[in-house]
Amino acid sequence: MCNDKSKELVEANEKLSDLLKDMQSAKSSFDDAIDHSNDYFGDDERIENHRDSMAEEAYKSYLRCEKAVDEQIQYMATLVKE
Repeated sequence: MCNDKSKELVEANEKLSDLLKDMQSAKSSFDDAIDHSNDYFGDDERIENHRDSMAEEAYKSYLRCEKAVDEQIQYMATLVKE
């Protein structure tokens, strides 16, 4: 039983590591989208809206990653308490 729990914790830790990498990538994409949006000084509202939309989607992706990381940490905490 202890080996099963240990194995489960190792797997959960690996998943957390992957999720953290995904979150960092999503954060970087969001930062890039914001920079890209801020660099546009034209007067074409369609382009501005598209860039803002891209930044919004990147932010939502980051939030999804952040939520997944939080859930994984909570899961690992329950494993440790068992």
